[in-house]
Amino acid sequence: MLDHDDLGTNGSYQLNGQLKRVGSHLETITLRAIVPGTYVVNVHVYRINRTAPGDGGSAVESKPVLPYPVHVTLTKLNPRVDEVASVDVVMHELGEQRTAFAFTVLPNGFATVDYTTDIPFIPLKEFASAAGKGPM
Repeated sequence: MLDHDDLGTNGSYQLNGQLKRVGSHLETITLRAIVPGTYVVNVHVYRINRTAPGDGGSAVESKPVLPYPVHVTLTKLNPRVDEVASVDVVMHELGEQRTAFAFTVLPNGFATVDYTTDIPFIPLKEFASAAGKGPM
């Protein structure tokens, strides 16, 4: 389940009636049950926003710079908080995809991590075209 989708604008929140910017880009995805299987964690430079919402709702220059470092973690929450995997991935260009790691959830809830795999995400329309179904 995607709990938080970072749209690249750093987001904002209200504090004492004032609009404040969130200083970091975070995406949060949660597996809410033990679902055995292998999962791949990829990073994708989808878009580079040139402006971001500022305090008070005004637009401010975001000044995104590539290469951009991305820190990816896998955290298990039950029965206690444990960091299972952590890696830094440097993204260099718009449209780039890189595999941070893959992890396998075992039936007992434990996970093993593979930092060596490289399984790129394939957008659905490209996959459909490759399968001979044409663009969607």
